[in-house]
Order: sequence, then structure tokens, then C-alpha cells
Amino acid sequence: MLADELTAWARTDLLAAYRVLCLVLYWSDQTAVTCVRDERSSLQAIAMRLDPTPRHPGPVRIHYASRTGEALQEALSLVPPEAGCVIDAPNTGAHQFLLTLQPVRRQLDEFLYAFADDQVPEVLHSVCRISAAAAPDVGLGEPWSRTTILGEPATASPIHCIVREDRAVAVAAAGYPTALTEEVWGVWVADELRRQGYGRAVVASATADIMRRGRTPLYETSADNVASQRLAESVGYAHLGSWLRLEYGEQRNPDAGRV
Repeated sequence: MLADELTAWARTDLLAAYRVLCLVLYWSDQTAVTCVRDERSSLQAIAMRLDPTPRHPGPVRIHYASRTGEALQEALSLVPPEAGCVIDAPNTGAHQFLLTLQPVRRQLDEFLYAFADDQVPEVLHSVCRISAAAAPDVGLGEPWSRTTILGEPATASPIHCIVREDRAVAVAAAGYPTALTEEVWGVWVADELRRQGYGRAVVASATADIMRRGRTPLYETSADNVASQRLAESVGYAHLGSWLRLEYGEQRNPDAGRV
């Protein structure tokens, strides 16, 4: 199965394989996906095309994992420039040719961090764990109530939050579980409580939860979100690499690619 092949790939090239692996596990049943691979070398390259749906409006998206360019070029042939698409690809020297495509517009890179320490720092604030079903009870809606992202029901309470007067004031969730990894995502702190350790507390709590399940914790943020990057590093995450995010084609959507 493709997911098994990608899991094996992720053991040696987590940056390249992770996003496509998550796509296979969490979105392929809700979107029309076309998989392209370079058959000359097993999983030398792979690209997955997401056709627009009500859940994913806007241009076609192509998530790409490779150290060469053949699969991406084949996938791009499925999308004429006038149709437009958004491309996510590992930001390596092998992919600089993407910047020469015409017409293309570069969006902000996405940074991926992996937890690098043996243990998480001490949590200085009281953090509670709740389920997606209980998220509205503390004022949390989308995306924290989205069970498809939170993963298997066995985790039971994957949302880590600090609650004041029955309202969440800080939150981080553990989701996108694979055989190897799980991601800390949906990190949010109320404006008036920032820089007081609340974000660090919920991220550390979610990280420890992932480690208890025997998975490598990951953390993703945009290139311009310096505060989020510093938060990840303060908990013990190390920068693993980044993805290029490109808007290709004539019909451009200013909201395309935003998460």
C-alpha cells in the first residue's frame, strides 16, 4: 500500500515524505487524488494532486515529495497553466527549478520542526486534556473539533488546553498520527496572555502525550511566524527543513494555500 511505502520512506527522509503521507491518511477519502511516481526507482518521486472540493476550494493542489523533478513535471502536465494550482515541495536545491516556472508566484515557506530532546520541559501551568466532542464546551470550534485531523479515537483526549472561567485561553492539539509521527497543531493563546508561558505549557503537554504513544512529535509553522518558531525551539524542537509553496498558473486565488 502507498501509505506503507511512504512510511518506509519517512524513516530516511521525513521532510519529503511527511506531508504526502498525511494526505494519503487523512484527505484521500474526501478528495480526488491522482498519484504520480517515477517507476525507474521505487518511490524516487511521488506527487499527489488534490482536485477542488467544497472542503478544498480554489486551485488544484499538488503535494510533492522527491529528490528529483520527474514526478512533479508529470503532475504539472495534468494541470494546464490557465487552470492554476498550488505546489508544496521540499525546499532543497533539487527544486530550485520550480522557481523558474512561468507564471509562478512564491508564497511563504512552511517550516517543519521535529522534537529533538529526551524529555519535555516542566509544565508551569495547569493543562487539561479534552476530546474533540468537548471542545465547544470551552469555546473551541473549528479546527479543534475536527476529528478527522485529531486521529484515532484511542487517543481519547488529544486537545491540551488551559481553561479560565470555563473558557480555553490557550490550546494545542495532537493530530495527524502516522506509524512514526504525530503533529502538534492548532496552537493558540489569547492575546492578553501571550509571553507568559501559556503556549509553551500546552505545546509541551501535547508533545509529552505524543511521546507516550511512541511517536516522534512534529511541529509546523510558517516562515514569517517567528513567535511560533521560538515557541517550538523553547520546548525542544529542532528545525528539520522547509517546504516551498508556489502558486502556479494564470488563475490565482489570493487565499489559496492558507491554513
